[in-house]
Amino acid sequence: MTDPTPTLRDLFESALALAPADRRAFLDAQCVDGARRAAVEQLLAADADDDAQLLDASFDELLERVSDDSLDEVGPPPAGTAVGPFVLVEKLGEGGSSIVYRAEREQAGVRQTVALKLLRRGLYSDEERRRFRSERHALAQLEHPGIARLIEGGVTDAGVPYIALELIDGDTITAYARTRHLNLRQRLELFVDACRAVDAAHRALIVHRDLKPSNVLVTRDGRVKLLDFGIAKLLDIDPGVDATHTHHVVLTPAYAAPEQFARGAITTATDVYALGILLNELVTGRRREPGDTRTPSATIGADTDPATLPAPVRNTRRLLRGDVDNIVMKATDAEPDRRYASAGALADDIERHLDGQPVTAHPPSTLYRARKFFSRHRGGVVTTAAFLLAILAALGFAVWQANV
Repeated sequence: MTDPTPTLRDLFESALALAPADRRAFLDAQCVDGARRAAVEQLLAADADDDAQLLDASFDELLERVSDDSLDEVGPPPAGTAVGPFVLVEKLGEGGSSIVYRAEREQAGVRQTVALKLLRRGLYSDEERRRFRSERHALAQLEHPGIARLIEGGVTDAGVPYIALELIDGDTITAYARTRHLNLRQRLELFVDACRAVDAAHRALIVHRDLKPSNVLVTRDGRVKLLDFGIAKLLDIDPGVDATHTHHVVLTPAYAAPEQFARGAITTATDVYALGILLNELVTGRRREPGDTRTPSATIGADTDPATLPAPVRNTRRLLRGDVDNIVMKATDAEPDRRYASAGALADDIERHLDGQPVTAHPPSTLYRARKFFSRHRGGVVTTAAFLLAILAALGFAVWQANV
């Protein structure tokens, strides 16, 4: 009996699990049909683009739409265009869900500069606009020093929604760590700040849904700032869809949790998964591939770029082995129920590791807890042990003298 022909999903997921250099040989062997190969290569290209937009729909529908051009026929508006009370100054970038401009407005002689996002999806019905205003109001209430502030939002006469955010001048968290040669402790402390900001939003019942390095910036003075918090929710505006499920969602495949592809419920565990992928990239210098069951320390090899690591290759592997490996594996578990209950719980475990305390991600072990205790109180343990040995030696000497 011959093996069944692999589906496009099977080919895509198998190719995605391989190193980029090995994918060509795999496609040569598995995709005799040129059309099937082109489809798989297109999906791989979409995955490689951090700003790619995927529709949370069936795989076949994704395949049919992955090549669609989402830009308006008229193209992005030029500098000098008025959008609400703002005037576009220059385009800063664009992705699958929005085009970002530096924009300004002047009120009472005071000029304010913002990052203005023009969302690609138009809002034309009254119900869509009502829900957009409702979600925008909820995001405006989200205030945390680690989250870029939402300043204003609205819908143009043409039905194009826009939001004005605090303009952040900084680098992505991975670039910041790399260019400043941060050690492992410094990287973990930076990551804890990001987790605390995510947790603050979760406690306000807002899930990010699209956490990735480009949405986690670090300013010149070392402060973490999260971007686009809740923006994906603003696009989930179909009134006929249950609020706990996505209908039209923007995500980045490399950082998206399995439930986002499976049309599952979007919860705080979804952001925990993305944080785990981000943590892996921050400490190993490489993105964790879907389906990879290796620990972070095991992925560091001779081909790893030393400039991306917090220490030399051998030292990094030793530093990650154990607690950090277990923390990443727990955060990126395929089952949401087996991940950390919240971003705050993830941050707590990292802080326990930094303080030399046992982490919850490690399997229960008396020997593990004893090692942690010894590492935290090494001086006291050594002194106590020496004192006990001295007592035993004195006692033994006294007994020997008594016998003599």
